[in-house]
Order: sequence, then structure tokens, then C-alpha cells
Amino acid sequence: MNMLNTMPFETLPKQTILGIPFANIDKSQSLSMIDSLYTQRKSNNVFFINAHCINVADQNLDYRNALLKADLVLPDGIGIRIATRFYGNHLKENLNGTDLFPALLQKFTSHKARYYLLGALPGTAAKVAQWIEQYYPELICAGTHHGHFQHNQSDAIVESINASKADVLFVAMGVPQQELWLQQNSHRLNTRLNFAVGGLFEFYSNNIPRAPKVIRAVHCEWLWRLAMEPKRMWKRYIVGSLIFLYKTLLHSLTSRWQQSNTILMFLRQYPNVTRYKAALHFLSKRATLGLATGCDRLFDLVVSGLSLIVLSPLMIITSMLIKLESQGPIFFSQIRVGKNGQLFKLYKFRSMCINAEEKLKDIRHLNEKSDGIMFKVKNDPRITTIGRFIRRYSIDELPQLLNVFKGDMTIIGPRPALPAETKAYEISYTQRLYPKPGLLSEWLFLGRNQLSFQQQAQLDIDLFYKPTLFRKLKLILKCIPAIIFGRGAS
Repeated sequence: MNMLNTMPFETLPKQTILGIPFANIDKSQSLSMIDSLYTQRKSNNVFFINAHCINVADQNLDYRNALLKADLVLPDGIGIRIATRFYGNHLKENLNGTDLFPALLQKFTSHKARYYLLGALPGTAAKVAQWIEQYYPELICAGTHHGHFQHNQSDAIVESINASKADVLFVAMGVPQQELWLQQNSHRLNTRLNFAVGGLFEFYSNNIPRAPKVIRAVHCEWLWRLAMEPKRMWKRYIVGSLIFLYKTLLHSLTSRWQQSNTILMFLRQYPNVTRYKAALHFLSKRATLGLATGCDRLFDLVVSGLSLIVLSPLMIITSMLIKLESQGPIFFSQIRVGKNGQLFKLYKFRSMCINAEEKLKDIRHLNEKSDGIMFKVKNDPRITTIGRFIRRYSIDELPQLLNVFKGDMTIIGPRPALPAETKAYEISYTQRLYPKPGLLSEWLFLGRNQLSFQQQAQLDIDLFYKPTLFRKLKLILKCIPAIIFGRGAS
């Protein structure tokens, strides 16, 4: 067994965001860690944190202390993934409690564990227990209780849980009530593990439908929740997300600046040594570059996040039309070349027949581009009827807002190239592979597909060396009418 799996939380690989540490481990390691906690004699608390949790902890000192004293804290959500990148690290895996639930139950079957469900409206926990009994009959339901009880009833509930001889307790009362209740009462519980699981009961009781797998796969379940409950969720997912991203970006930049200043103060003691002067220059440039990069990322997050919300009705209608016209997936994914030549998966609405890639070799001789790099043909027989419309008005490109939100792409930059295309690049054109690829580019309103590749590449390279915020905003305003009227599209 990997020794990492049996380490206490204090010694696990961790990331800290705004003072809240969590275990930066993958799914298999988290399950092994939970299994190790199960064998201990004390009652252990396992919590999950997302962007909303960090915001609440920033205002609620008791909740913050509960997170700091937890036996295991796991990361949940795209916001945590993005914030981890702000700090220069990488999140190993998004350990969403709702997705992890079946794996936890499977793990507990080997122990023939008894479980207790506490939380949600009356009757909801009983529905979840029925679901568990259907799929995991080896587990024993020790009891259920709704989460709408008075504070003075806590003693009776603790006694009920202990009398049931439950090994595992799942508490679904929302943040921060569930964590605070467990922090206050875990020392009195005879359970082995206590999980704070938020809205999990609502999903497994079918009270609230979960987002389709394709939406979860691209880390946009928050957008689905917002569409399902806009009045209740808009403040958390729009206002709260922007506040979280602003705070984490500012804190990460401040932390890096302080680290640089510590080194700078040391190096200034040796002003006459050439190599230390060089180090001073390097660190100053790095701090300035870090600030610019952070501002660019915040700009991308705000623009892409708001665009996804505003354009979600159009994206839903497009998905339905694609599905009605032809069989096959709604989305089309393709490997493209990202920043510094790194490969990533680009998302688009499917505008062609499902075997378009295989048919390309049969129509390559129809290519209207003479540069030998790009393939464009006006009446491509592989394009569907809906596909022709969404390509003309660039609707097929909207899913790339997800790429921007994830950090694979930026709003303004060179269009991402296919790996096969880059093999035909002249040495001077490889400069367009240095920056992060963009959703919008200057040549989109200067002729689009009517421009040669050489002209497009030169515009991309020129933008890379003059990437001012004013220029980016100006380009966005120029691109909008070009997209609406479909200028130069094919």
C-alpha cells in the first residue's frame, strides 16, 4: 500500500487557499485515507470545500475553525481548481462529494457498515436510504432524520444516532450549519466517520435533477444549478464566484510578491556582485509579469463566466437542434495546440456528420487554400444544415468559452492550431504558438477565412507583442459585428 494513503491529514500533500488547507490528493488516495480513518476509534469529520465555502469561511470565524479542525478536507469544484492555479499549483482531482458518494458506499460494503442519514426536508433522507438499499444491499440503514430541527433537539438526535450503532453519519444541512453541528457534537458521537455532504440528499432522492454528464465533464455543473434555481443561486454563483476569484487572485499575487521581496532584501546586501544584480532584475521582471498574467486571467474568467450565463439559452437551443437533425454527440472535441505547444482538448458544437474526420481524405483535393496548411472549402459536403448556420455566425465556437474558463484558452489570442498544421509552419510562424490560444482574433474582423494563413499568422504575432488591455477591449468590440453579420465565415 502507498504510504501516502495512510498518512494523517497534517502530513498529506496540501494546498491552502485564503488560509484554508485541503488535501491535494486523487480519488483513490482519498478513498484509502477515508478507509484508514474508519479504522480509528474516534469519530472523524470529513468536509468538502468549494468557492462558496471559502467565501463563508472568510466571514464566519466558527466555520473557519471547524474546517481547520477537520480530520480531512477535500476540494470540490472548478473554483478551487482555478484558485489552485493562481498559487502556481495543480489540483490533482476534483473530489465532488456527490460524485464520490457511490465510491464511498462501495468502500463501506467491505466493512458491512451501518449508516445514518441526517438532513434535508422530512422524507428526503428516507428516499436516499431506499436508493442505497437498491444499489448497496450489504449496507445497513441505522436510521434517518430530517435536518429541520431546533438547537435544543441536538442532544436527542445525538442519542438517537448513538443508539442506532451507526458507523457512518452523513449530514446534509448546508454550509455552514452541517460543519458547525458536527464540530460541536462529534466528540459525543460513537460513529467512526461523519461526512458533511451539502445538497447530496436532494440529488439522490431525485428532488433536484443533476446536470447531464457532458456538462459535469467540462466542470460546468454550476451553470446547470444556476439555470435550475436562478433566484436562489445567482448570488452564490455570479457575485460569490467573482468575489472568490478576486480575493484568491489578489492573495496569490501578494504571496508571490512577498516571497520575491524576501529574496530581494537578501540580495540587496550584495549590490556590487554582478550575479546578484542579475537576480534582482529577474525577480523584478517576474513579479511584474505575474501581476500582468493574473490580471489577464481575471479578465478571462469574468468575460467567459458572464458570457456562459448570458448565452446559455442560445447554447441550450443549439444543442436541441443538433440532436434533432442527426444522430451523434452534441459536442465535438478535438486536440489542439495550446500555449508553448502544449496540447489540450478543444470543445465545439458538432456542425458536421459524425464521420467527418474519415471523409476528409476524400475531399482534400477540394481545398480552396493554397498555403498547404489550412483546409477550407465553401460547400463542404460534411457540414449539416444546422451546422452551416451555426458556423456562419460562429455559434459552433461558443463551447470554447468553457476552454477559456478552464484556462486552456484566453479571450483574445491566436486561434488554436491542429497539431498536423503546425508541422507545415515556417520557423517564423511558430511564434504564434508561444501565447495562449484565443477565442477571438484580430483577423476575425479583417477578412476571416478570406485571409491567407500568412496574413493571419502575422496578425497573431503582432498582437502577441502588443497585448494591452485597451487593445483587447477594442478588438472585442470590433469582433461582435463581424460575428453577428457572419463576415468572411464559411
